[in-house]
Amino acid sequence: MRLLLVAPLVPGLLPATSWGPANRVTLLRSGVVGLVAGFTVDPQSGWWTVALALLAFALDGLDGQVARRWKAGSALGARYDGEIDAIFILVLSALSWQLGRAGAWVLLGGLLRYAFLGAGLLLPWMRRPVPPSYRAKIICVVHVSCLIASLLPPVPPVLAALLAGGGLLALTGSFAVDTAWLWRRRAGDELAPARQEAR
Repeated sequence: MRLLLVAPLVPGLLPATSWGPANRVTLLRSGVVGLVAGFTVDPQSGWWTVALALLAFALDGLDGQVARRWKAGSALGARYDGEIDAIFILVLSALSWQLGRAGAWVLLGGLLRYAFLGAGLLLPWMRRPVPPSYRAKIICVVHVSCLIASLLPPVPPVLAALLAGGGLLALTGSFAVDTAWLWRRRAGDELAPARQEAR
């Protein structure tokens, strides 16, 4: 865990050809997400959980800005960022459930991406890369915001469940749109290669 926190600040620890400034920010974010995940062992951490979750959320926006500012965007960086997003959502969903802010159904939000990728192992037409869209990015932000809000100690459980449920419905709708897009283009995809881009 210490390496995850220190490596972004020490250029010599990372291969320069693969790890630009944006990926270093993402690496730092992965360390923060790891700390948030640690609270699943002791979910009664209250404001500390929320503070670290907000820090990870802020770093998610920062790595994109750094990539654009330094023209350091790459397929590796996009994939890495997407995987950390998925893990972060799964961790927040687990915390919301463990804290009694929502039922076990909230875990579906953290599992949707993995179910989506798993479907590609069985259905060739699900392997086609889905083009990036602002809709997917915005809904991801909305879902994470709703999950973090559901963890706020002052928020009553009923409202927390409504927030988490609203975010889950939005995310489910986004995955449904992408699945429909893939279905319409399924012809000729039986031999499509495994998906190369992260959602």
